[in-house]
Amino acid sequence: KADCLKKGIDFVPGENERAKHFNQFSSHEQKKMASNDLKDQLQNNMFNLVKAYASCLYSNSSKGGYSVSECKNEASTSYFDFFYFVFKSIGKIQNILLTIAGILLSFYYLFNKRKSDVLTKIIAVLILYVFFISGMSCLQCDRFHLLFFPLVIVLGINFFSKKNNNYLL
Repeated sequence: KADCLKKGIDFVPGENERAKHFNQFSSHEQKKMASNDLKDQLQNNMFNLVKAYASCLYSNSSKGGYSVSECKNEASTSYFDFFYFVFKSIGKIQNILLTIAGILLSFYYLFNKRKSDVLTKIIAVLILYVFFISGMSCLQCDRFHLLFFPLVIVLGINFFSKKNNNYLL
């Protein structure tokens, strides 16, 4: 994506000439090429690399599930559009809210002056790790974020239970 930004062309995963050329090689050769490309991007295209990474983080954090967006009304039912809209909306809202909650709760537990237990800190680090590595894969919707949603719920329950002096973790 950073290369596409540099050249001013649209990024379409797997469809650009560069991606098609890359896919002609074995996985071992691809690994070498990707390593060299990353070094080149870091040295010669840092601004677009950071821009592409931030764009991917935003995209992955603000879209609904891919499986819902790819549904088709093959049976031509009259209610399809309604349920398509409802489930797509739920997916987007869930992704946005749980991602924001996960990031905020993670930073809260990592930088809170009061002592947090080790398990809570591990969960917080795991959430942030998955969030930040999701930026390496663009236009993946909530594919990576789904991994940490249950952990966000656990941290949220822990946060609210401590407010009421009922400790979960």
